[in-house]
Amino acid sequence: MKAILTKNFTKLTYSVIFLSYDLLWLSVIPLSIDILYVGIYNTNNSYLKLLLQEEVSFMRVNNRYVSFYYENDNDMGAIEIDPKKTALLVVDMQHVFITRPALENPTPEELAEAERWEPFFSKIDSVVVPNNQRLLQAFRERNMNVCFAKIQCQKKDGSDRSLDQKATGYNELLLPPGTPSAEIVPELKPMEDEIVVTKTTDSVLAGTSLRLWLNNMGIDTVVVTGVLTDQCVSGTVRSLADESFKVWLIEDACMASTQRIQDNELEILNNIYCHVINTDELIEALS
Repeated sequence: MKAILTKNFTKLTYSVIFLSYDLLWLSVIPLSIDILYVGIYNTNNSYLKLLLQEEVSFMRVNNRYVSFYYENDNDMGAIEIDPKKTALLVVDMQHVFITRPALENPTPEELAEAERWEPFFSKIDSVVVPNNQRLLQAFRERNMNVCFAKIQCQKKDGSDRSLDQKATGYNELLLPPGTPSAEIVPELKPMEDEIVVTKTTDSVLAGTSLRLWLNNMGIDTVVVTGVLTDQCVSGTVRSLADESFKVWLIEDACMASTQRIQDNELEILNNIYCHVINTDELIEALS
């Protein structure tokens, strides 16, 4: 006899499916969330008491970045991580995005632009990179899977890039192999046997084999960090959720161009596509 607890995430209803290979029957019984066991009878009318091991994905784990949709949702739970089924994914922590541009004889316009971006780079240096280092250490010490993603086209002329990277302005990116600015910063350098995915899109899953690799490794949960929260990080989180991965987004290990955009995007993503938690909470869950 086998009991399987299932949850309808849209309507928040539960059921138990009982499969009996020797009796050749199937029964679906609705449950309330507080029921710990149910009784059923086999063909000999003997009573069977089955303790159900629930694997419930709670909608909220904290009260931060709660959007309009979940203001009145009190379905709360703990942060639980299975090290064997969880991978860390560090997104686009490359020089081109997180290293201050070197300015030689800057114009007034260049100085003004540098000042405009200084809060971002300060947050990257003081918070985001150190927290990524802490997470990498925690995962590596536990022999957990670590993956990286970086933007890099395959052809020198960039003709293989997605349309958004051919646009003018900030998102115009031509990063063929061997481009120094395309490299991941040395503080977060991938180690041997860690997957590095190259992409020409926002989402790390689009046009790559990452989803297949994660499935092959038995990974069902992904911890996401990196930049930019409202662009490649967001696109990756949404794609992972669409592919039925559990996603934990680390709020102090990712960053958007401004704190306002950061906070807005975290609120949009949280509780729908992922759970937003911080570095301390994630590491504590691994302990």
